[in-house]
Amino acid sequence: MARIIKFPFGASEAITPAYAAAIAVDVADTKTILSPETLTGNMTINLSIDSEVVAGSELIVIATADSSERTITFGTGFSAGTDNLVIGGTLTKTASFIFNGTAFTEKSEPTGIDSAAVSLNTTHRTGNGSDHANVSTNTTNIANLTNGTTVRTGRIQNSSTAGTPEAGVTAVNYGDGTNIVTVLTVTDLDLGTVAAGGNFATGALAYTFPAGVHTLEVTNVNLGVVGDLAVQADTPEIGIGSVVASGAVAVLNGTATFMDYVTEQTMTDVNGTPTVGLFLPTAGALSGIALNETGDVKALNINIADNWAGASASLLCSGTITLKWSKIA
Repeated sequence: MARIIKFPFGASEAITPAYAAAIAVDVADTKTILSPETLTGNMTINLSIDSEVVAGSELIVIATADSSERTITFGTGFSAGTDNLVIGGTLTKTASFIFNGTAFTEKSEPTGIDSAAVSLNTTHRTGNGSDHANVSTNTTNIANLTNGTTVRTGRIQNSSTAGTPEAGVTAVNYGDGTNIVTVLTVTDLDLGTVAAGGNFATGALAYTFPAGVHTLEVTNVNLGVVGDLAVQADTPEIGIGSVVASGAVAVLNGTATFMDYVTEQTMTDVNGTPTVGLFLPTAGALSGIALNETGDVKALNINIADNWAGASASLLCSGTITLKWSKIA
């Protein structure tokens, strides 16, 4: 079996035997690549090592399993105690061995490749063999930290200064903990019952700012209201205030606190058409309720008033309120 050793002066020897439960492989070069055909069962590899093979020679085994998990056992010619190579279904694994002058001994942990679609192995190992955290999970976490959940906007979510939304309202905060944008999503928040036609104001708490001192710069609203058929053609006044609206009134402007966040706006109907706008606090920038100190009212209420055409069992409000504000203390 003696032959001229070719590698590294010529090509390494590539051996591609057909699958069998046990295969005998002649090794006569300083670098041998053994690639059996697809494993359709378990396999044992036995080596016959030429006398001219020198210490330091390399053997690389590359094997692919069919749709089932397959195991390669390393027999004659391999160091005693060499671990079996377990290959998951449809996967390819590679194991590297080095000749120690007597037998081939494993020199690296087998690596795995998805033979159907090559992809990065996302688990890597520390020096003691334990797993690090999953790389793709870490990558996602870093992206969320630096870019927020929507990478295109580059906004960072921050709940450290979050207030309290009411049932039917969700709140998402963006910012650095001092300069904040809060997006309130309102879903069927019931503003109240209209018992009969005539002048009537009502409203509901949507959100409560956190305790402390803050300033409110601007509010953007996109809100629609749906009532019973008797009132759907009405065009009521809607606003946002620090106090829930009440009383036999058709407008909100008679009581400043009914609309001190957003002054009353005339709605198109009570059938879901949204009222949209960007508003300074009613008293002006950095004044009134917007210059909010410890002990001031923290409530934010959606209010509505009209000379109603009839009764409505509910007035369901949906849409968004976006608040640009700053936490001072």
